[in-house]
Amino acid sequence: MRKLLSIVVVAFLSFTTGHSQGVFDIGAGGGFPVFDASDFSNFAFNIDAAYLFEVAEDIEVGPSVSYLHFVGSSEEISIAPLGTTTINYDDVAFLPIAGQAKWEFAEEWRIRLEVGYAIGASSGNDGGFYWSPGVSYEVVDDLEIVGTLRVVAENSFSWGTINFGVTYTFDNDDDEDED
Repeated sequence: MRKLLSIVVVAFLSFTTGHSQGVFDIGAGGGFPVFDASDFSNFAFNIDAAYLFEVAEDIEVGPSVSYLHFVGSSEEISIAPLGTTTINYDDVAFLPIAGQAKWEFAEEWRIRLEVGYAIGASSGNDGGFYWSPGVSYEVVDDLEIVGTLRVVAENSFSWGTINFGVTYTFDNDDDEDED
């Protein structure tokens, strides 16, 4: 798993460093599992990287890669004649590879959407279709607070999380020079 993640990150960074007209976003966040995931996890966290190109005024698109991790929870089950037993659920991880679009619909506010495929990054996890709508607000230059819904649809099971985090933009654009 670490080897696969390293290869993807190196390939992603190699691609993005040769293109100076875009911006590089990196972010992290945490949240609470929803849908089927809430039965097996109490917390999820993520790290993200994207390289975005402006394709129209206030619209950016580009590739993104993330690491999404659901922390396994524990549950006590009472079996009448045997007593109580504890079940510990394993952590589940995904490596979403997607396309991302961001639209600045108002000053400092952006709507974002990622769509792609999440590679299963933990044992017994096949991965699945990945989508993540969200909204962000730029609190200071190049720093956004972000709220997203992240969903991996794996067969008839949905790993979902409502996440909150931050994104920092490394802007290669010189348009914001001093007046």
